[in-house]
Amino acid sequence: MPISRLAVILAAFMLSGLAAIPARAQYVCANGPGPGERQVGTTGSGGGMVGMPLCTGDGSFEGSGEAEGPATTRMPDPLAGRIDAATTIFEMQARNYDELQQRLRTDPAFAAAYRRYVDGGWDHTRDSRNTAAGQGCAALFSRGGNMIQLLGPNEYVTGALLVLIGKDVPAPERLREINVSLMQTGDTAPQTVKAYNYRVPDSDLGAVALGVPGIDPLLDNMLDRQGFEVKYRNREIFAAEWTGGLAAREALARCVHGGN
Repeated sequence: MPISRLAVILAAFMLSGLAAIPARAQYVCANGPGPGERQVGTTGSGGGMVGMPLCTGDGSFEGSGEAEGPATTRMPDPLAGRIDAATTIFEMQARNYDELQQRLRTDPAFAAAYRRYVDGGWDHTRDSRNTAAGQGCAALFSRGGNMIQLLGPNEYVTGALLVLIGKDVPAPERLREINVSLMQTGDTAPQTVKAYNYRVPDSDLGAVALGVPGIDPLLDNMLDRQGFEVKYRNREIFAAEWTGGLAAREALARCVHGGN
């Protein structure tokens, strides 16, 4: 059964919880604040809704000596690496196609990165600040400029998060709640759902984040090939399909339930 037909529960804003948030660029930071970030509030929760932390990248606690969470080092973020690679390729394709071909012929590392960009693939990680077994697990599928991120529970989030990232997704400076039309592999009709919409930090890419009540419903309904199409105001803003979903599901399940 596709995730949408499991009645995906999307976190909704609670105005009382957002009233004190300053007007800076904000985004869902599912694993909590990292270096150079500060948590500025949380989305609403209750009634089956998934509450998540909101951060800003204003560097307010850099060098302050104040720690956020366990004093451990965050693992390198594969999302940031994939965004950097995609941005480099975007720019080169737009600026000089001949230069792109030259790099592909002469730079084996760049050629490998480009092939990964074209073919797509999965990255798996576990945020090392989450010391409890099964917390901080994440998986990311990226192909071209589109990325699908799956985030499991941690000390900040008890549910799971499905994040769809792409160059055609609106990228507002201030996080907002929007209604989108979601169509997944196996659905017979699109479903209108609520989602968070925000700009991915340090990029021009937008994201729509959908909250799921728990990681197990997300895992149980992952298909080997699964496509997602999202429309906002009758315009397609995201369309991508992952492959290799069953192997990715097993790896994510081992992390969540096996603690590694």
